Order: sequence, then C-alpha cells, then structure tokens
Amino acid sequence: MNMISVSLGEASHRHELYPMKETSHGRQVLVFSTWAGITDFERDVAERLNRAGHSAILVDFFGESADLSTFEKKQRAISPYLQDLAVLQAHVSALIVSVKRAIPAVNQPMSAIGFCLGGLCALHAGLQEHDVDTAVSFHGLLKLPSITGHAAQNTRFLILNGSRDPMVSSDEVTSAIRFFDDRALDMTLVSLGGTYHSFMLPDADNPKAGVLYNAQSADRAWALCENFLR
Repeated sequence: MNMISVSLGEASHRHELYPMKETSHGRQVLVFSTWAGITDFERDVAERLNRAGHSAILVDFFGESADLSTFEKKQRAISPYLQDLAVLQAHVSALIVSVKRAIPAVNQPMSAIGFCLGGLCALHAGLQEHDVDTAVSFHGLLKLPSITGHAAQNTRFLILNGSRDPMVSSDEVTSAIRFFDDRALDMTLVSLGGTYHSFMLPDADNPKAGVLYNAQSADRAWALCENFLR
C-alpha cells in the first residue's frame, strides 16, 4: 500500500493506493467509503479488488483531521454534502483530480465504487467525471442531480440496493429509474430482497434501525460488481 497525501483548501487528505500487479490488465478503481471514513472494511475491499486484477485507491473523503468518532459527529460531517448536491459534486471532482495528479499516469480505465455515502459519491463521479466509465453503488443514497454532464453518456452504472433499506425510499428508487431512463443512460438496478441498509458491512447489526449485514446479499452483490468491472 502507498499513501497519497494531498491538500484541498485547508484540509489534508491521505488516500491509500493498492496498485495492481504489473502483469494485470485491470482497472483503477476509486473506492469511496461509508460515512465512517477509511476503515479495515475498505482495506479489505482493496485487497479483493487486487485479487480480481484491479488497482484500488481508497479515497479519503473527509480529510485526516475529521472527527468521525460518534454518530452525531458523522452526521455533522456529511450534512453539508447532503444538503447541497453542488457541494458534494465539487468535492468529489476535487478529490478525483487530486488522486490523478498524485499517482503516475497509467493507461487504465477508471471506475468508482462506494458504500452508503460512498455509493452516492460513486454515482456522482460517474455522472460528472469523463475519466470514470463505470460506477457501482452499494446500499448508496439516491440523491441525484437535476442535470448531468456529457460524461454520463459513456458511463455504465450499477446500483445494488436492499429492498428493506430505510435510507432509500421506494419513491427514490422509482425516481432514480426515471432519472436514468429519461437521459438514456446505461443503468442496472438490483433490489436484493429482504435486505437492509449496510448489508455489505460485517459489523452492521442494528435491525431496529434498518441496518444489518447480510452475508448472502453481500456475496451476490460483490459478484455482480466484479462482473461489472470486467
């Protein structure tokens, strides 16, 4: 693993690069974390991507000085980005530019995947960034913009959603389908039956809040993602 230290404004960000083997012909995959920031879960995702032949870049969304130690602090950290999608889009774009400037140029296609908040980031990366041609969202929020750039026309999108996810309403799912259909974008949406929010996270265990790990759904979703990245 190689650490990539960059500055955005007054914030310092420490992305983590897990390069692929030189003999591989895989992708550069940007991994956007949950609202908890980069954890061992994301590092495990990077290792799985390496085994599939891809390079992985774990994106430090909040910056190294962010305090994400409590539920309330995480809520405060994500609030500006959910209240104004323009803020989210600008931040995602700046993060991707910082990554591209910091790592050696390679002739690899670029993808973005993400989890929860990171799933939303991955979708927006695919909608606005010319270099990102594949975007995968795992139990991601579905807050989509009113307009999209030309980049989206060449991007494939995969949305993996739990049918019982309280963070994503049925109206939001319907609106997302309409959003992609109205723009003739290449989107696949999979609704995993009986599955709650955070179904990929082994530590998720709060069914009363609609948050629960589901090993079967996690395995199926990851297999779909790997196939989508080929």
